[in-house]
Amino acid sequence: MTKAKLVAVFTGALTMLAAPAAFADEGLGSTTGGYGTAGLLIGAATQDYMTFGIGARGGYTLPNMPIYIGGTLAYHFGSDHVHTFLFGVEGGYDFVVGPVVVRPYLGLGDAIVAFSGITVPGLGTVGGESKNEFALWPGATVMYPINQFFVGGDARVYLLPGIPSGGDVAGLGIYATGGMQF
Repeated sequence: MTKAKLVAVFTGALTMLAAPAAFADEGLGSTTGGYGTAGLLIGAATQDYMTFGIGARGGYTLPNMPIYIGGTLAYHFGSDHVHTFLFGVEGGYDFVVGPVVVRPYLGLGDAIVAFSGITVPGLGTVGGESKNEFALWPGATVMYPINQFFVGGDARVYLLPGIPSGGDVAGLGIYATGGMQF
């Protein structure tokens, strides 16, 4: 490779990395100003009690440092008369990688797994209890900014000790996400 080609490749690579950073100074992925985000989640998790789910997330990335502080809540419809509601706080770190913002994060909160009652002829409703447990969910979000909005994906590992039958339960959640920055 000639010296001119090497310089051209290097300059092109720097341009690709610098362009998103310049755009990011206005909001999502900003290196200088703080900004808030609010978005929706739609997807599924691998546990039987956390199949299809919807949720919301909101938070703030601090000025002059890409540290994210926020919260999330999600409702999963589950299977076999079981559903799960999760809510908690999240902390993460925003990386600008080309045209996207990648945010690894850690969430801590509460999981409420509710077992719906089953109607049995002659006995009425049987069951209908809920179990409240500590939940932990490390994950990562990838967001692609479009003006004041973003679209992307979210993947997380749910760690729910004691649900539903006393052992540590882990599962994978995959979501599409979209929202706005302010």
